[in-house]
Amino acid sequence: MLAILRFGRELEGEKAQPKNVSSHQYRYYQFRGWRVLCLHGGGGNAESFPREGGMPDLMAALPEFEFVFANAPHNYGGNALVWMRDVPGGKSSVTTDPDWDLESREVLDAIVEAQGPFDAILGYSQGGAYILAYVAWAPVGTFKAALVFCGYVPSLHLGIVDRIDSSTPLGVDSSLVFMGEQDTTITNEMTQEAATKFAYPTVVSSAATGHYVPYSSDPSFSDIIAFMNMIPTDGETPIADATTSPIPSPDDETPIADATTSPTLKNTDDENDSAAPTTSPSVSPNPPPGTKDDSSTTAMTARILWTVACVFGLVL
Repeated sequence: MLAILRFGRELEGEKAQPKNVSSHQYRYYQFRGWRVLCLHGGGGNAESFPREGGMPDLMAALPEFEFVFANAPHNYGGNALVWMRDVPGGKSSVTTDPDWDLESREVLDAIVEAQGPFDAILGYSQGGAYILAYVAWAPVGTFKAALVFCGYVPSLHLGIVDRIDSSTPLGVDSSLVFMGEQDTTITNEMTQEAATKFAYPTVVSSAATGHYVPYSSDPSFSDIIAFMNMIPTDGETPIADATTSPIPSPDDETPIADATTSPTLKNTDDENDSAAPTTSPSVSPNPPPGTKDDSSTTAMTARILWTVACVFGLVL
């Protein structure tokens, strides 16, 4: 089962706005926004996770982010889905199978290929644990950042843990690991162990929060927003330079480049490609104050020379 839900404002293809504006030069930009792949907790799904805990507050505070929610492949009845099945024999046993999560890897590989690139991966509870497993599998650079909420190292899945340990520190530029001090499902010690799998993680804890993504009323919420706003993006792409052109008004329809094609520009109201903007024609400046206009003198001189030439010709 493969289902993807997307939340957030779709910015790709919006009207470009001028940046770095001077009186004679500006640059068009097209901004695609940040894209975050989100993994629900064990027993959750792509439809429920956006409404759990503080996730609605997080999405509302970050309108420039697009949140893509994926469904885990394993169904435990109804809409209860998991990324990693229980090991044979239950919690008193372990598995050394390195491909125990093969279906989950395939699901996320397909989403990354079809919907990527993604700037960050975010996971809660078992979804946070599976971030460790999947980032250890994916090529380095697949995600710039990872956000683990109430996550842990899947210690009963020894084959997966071996993959995580062999890739530690995991290949993201930055990471945030959150834990609620009132969490009675996943202990803070388990979440702290997950943080050790990243290089220089930002660890955020809340004395008031339990096993859920914190709400906007939580003091730790601003730390999470600050971290997400620091995620680098390749989304600001210079589209075209225009020199000695008028600065467009906010109501002007400004042509921007099609992000998937060559520099040919595309009008936001038309599917047909239009010509690229050209430099405005040069205009001769008016004479500065106090400068004499010599046009009449030049004309008089020409007439005198023509008269002299005619007389000289008659004489000859």
